[in-house]
Formats: sequence, structure tokens, C-alpha cells
Amino acid sequence: MNELWVQILGSVAVVIGTVMTYFGRKLINYLIKKMDATDAQKVAFDALAAGMAEVQNDFVREAKKASADGRLSKEEIKKAEEMAIERAKTIVTGPVKDIVLSWGKEQISSYIKQILNKEKK
Repeated sequence: MNELWVQILGSVAVVIGTVMTYFGRKLINYLIKKMDATDAQKVAFDALAAGMAEVQNDFVREAKKASADGRLSKEEIKKAEEMAIERAKTIVTGPVKDIVLSWGKEQISSYIKQILNKEKK
């Protein structure tokens, strides 16, 4: 009878070990993917910031000089945002490009405002 219990407990221990290994592996893979997504998103933000810097040098500075009050019109702001996202799209590749392409106009405007606010501080 004791030998039967030893065999049963041994089998149960093997099954529990296998299940724990399986779910442990799943958890590790999930965490790795989560970290990769965060890194990819950071690269996407950096690309947007780089696009904004290029647009600042190429378009915004000249548009402000040409303006009587030194400010951009709503149309010029919209054009600058579009130029920045287009530049960001040309900088990135792979999964990061997928992130940039998934951004909607409101989301892009929000990110640009966040980046500008960080630069002002």
C-alpha cells in the first residue's frame, strides 16, 4: 500500500512540476514581450521627436520668420505635425513602424504636445 502512495505522489509531483514549468515559461515570455513593446514604443516616440526636430529646422523656423506675429497659423501647425509624422515613418522600421502607423491624428497631436512640453521644461 505504501508503495502505491509513493508511486502516486511521484506521478503527481511530476505533473505539478511540468505544469509549473509550462506556466513559468508562459509568464517569462509574456514579460519579455511586454518589455519589448515598451522599448519599441520608446523608439517610436524618439522617432517622432527626431521628426519634430527636423521639421523645426526645415519648416517651423522659416514659417515663424515669415509670420507677422512670429507664430504659426493653425494650417501651419497642422502641416508641421503631418511633416513630423511622415519623417518619423521614414526613420523607423519593423514593429516600431507598426506602432507609428497605428497612431491616429488625435493621438499624434497629443504626443507632439507632450514632447513639446518636455522640451520647454
